[in-house]
Amino acid sequence: MLKSILAASIVIALTSCSTTSTGSVAVGMKGSKFWNDSAPKQDIVAYYDNMRLPELCLAFKRHAAHPVVIRNITESLVRRGESEDRCFELLGNSSIAETSRTSTPVDVPPAQPKTVTCTSYPGRTMVQTYCN
Repeated sequence: MLKSILAASIVIALTSCSTTSTGSVAVGMKGSKFWNDSAPKQDIVAYYDNMRLPELCLAFKRHAAHPVVIRNITESLVRRGESEDRCFELLGNSSIAETSRTSTPVDVPPAQPKTVTCTSYPGRTMVQTYCN
């Protein structure tokens, strides 16, 4: 029993860390709050600068309560020549914009559900489905 608990703890510890470009280990998975706190600056810059703008803004929304993550994403926007408020504009939520500039955690409201329409086309061996 003790061995299985120890083994499980080791697996969890190893899977919750990321290797950095310097060969060291950062706490958490890439992009997480803990990773942003512990990864080398060059890894953080490379991670966010390689994201497409929509992905970057989704990460911004997901981590709105974490000032370090918001700062890293905002710095990436500036390096791209974008406005610091670009994700605020794309997300259309000024309350996230104002609260993420402070160190006070906020609750991000869940996304409103959207109606999805799908059309299926039978083929010889499979059915293809397209949704809007």
